[in-house]
Amino acid sequence: MLSLVIPNLSDENDVLTLFPASALGCVLAGGAALARAASRETEESLLESVSFRIRGMSSGVRHWLMVGHDAWQPVNRIVLYNKLWRSLSRRTRLPAGPRSEEFLISSERGVMFFGFIECQDIVAKDVLSLVRVERACTLIATWGPDPTDELRSIARSGWELPAAGPPLAILKAACRMDLGVYASVGWFDDIVRGTVFIARPRWIEAAFPSAREN
Repeated sequence: MLSLVIPNLSDENDVLTLFPASALGCVLAGGAALARAASRETEESLLESVSFRIRGMSSGVRHWLMVGHDAWQPVNRIVLYNKLWRSLSRRTRLPAGPRSEEFLISSERGVMFFGFIECQDIVAKDVLSLVRVERACTLIATWGPDPTDELRSIARSGWELPAAGPPLAILKAACRMDLGVYASVGWFDDIVRGTVFIARPRWIEAAFPSAREN
């Protein structure tokens, strides 16, 4: 396993390039755990390794899964009945923990639902399985004041998926509060895969003190 620190993810790099810092609202750094030709088991191990580092930063670290649909759903009785939690639980195992209400976003293209779960524990297999089912799902960590109102505001507005990396709405929250965002890198046929934790530079320095700088 290779551990790397990317001081500014808005700059072009070989791991994950985000939006410009001006769009994010600050400079966000990344701490990455990577492996070559990773299997699903290795990907799960890398996520567990990074989440262990993050939990070590503070006894008050809490993990949340921001959950949503990544495609517009048709407006019909079944979709409106299943909403978010019921529709996802029929396709994969949801992490244990308190769930938010389900927020409806509608347009002429259909409907989407968004919400979040406070994870009682990080079971990497369940988290990655859910992300594979719905790409709009994003794991985050918080420390400090209760973030529930902020997360509810994000879920109420929903989010769009960029070409690479987590949604802009969630990344912006990492500039406003004590919050970090997990991202998987190296999908499909990439040789190197792994997990990147995205946060303000001082938190990355605290969580990855011995990692090599990229």
